[in-house]
Amino acid sequence: LQRNGHTYFWCDKCRRFSTTHNTAQHVVRKLDAGDLIHSESIAIAGDETGGSLHDRLADLAVQVMVKTIELLAGDDPPRTRQNEDQASYIGKLGREDGRLDWSLCAEVLERRIRAYDPWPGTYTTVVEGGVSKRLKIYPPTVVTKKDLTAGEVSIEEGRLFVGTDEGALELTSIQPEGSKRMAVSDYILGRQPDRFI
Repeated sequence: LQRNGHTYFWCDKCRRFSTTHNTAQHVVRKLDAGDLIHSESIAIAGDETGGSLHDRLADLAVQVMVKTIELLAGDDPPRTRQNEDQASYIGKLGREDGRLDWSLCAEVLERRIRAYDPWPGTYTTVVEGGVSKRLKIYPPTVVTKKDLTAGEVSIEEGRLFVGTDEGALELTSIQPEGSKRMAVSDYILGRQPDRFI
């Protein structure tokens, strides 16, 4: 049981689960700790982003609410106790949580980029000609087996790859500091990224 308003981001980021739930519960003083009334689940898609999952959960909430009202109108509304030993709390996401750590493996970074889109977004520091600049990174990205060290950049035929602890990521959509969002193929026409840190 994961508790807080940003749970869906972490489900996708960690990929611990293939499904997530929308649950109605009785209100108690402790955060999200009330007895459960009704719950429905949806699968987490392989290309899911935080934004797309948020929207699908919002749609599912209507169904859950309708069923919950029906159950509460009955003579004996359900009360399923939660197992506190299985509960964990997840803090709110801040903008700083979006900074990418290239010492992680490519699969984890790919999931994080999807999970944190649109909030809080993901970014890195790119070194261009000895100057460090902020670079926002958007999904989709592609996990590859290219042999690069963490943060090492490889540009091949208009494609940009970044090394991680295990594997590499091909980036497709970015936003350089002071510029608009653009395709990577446009970004590398006028810039020469040396390294990501």
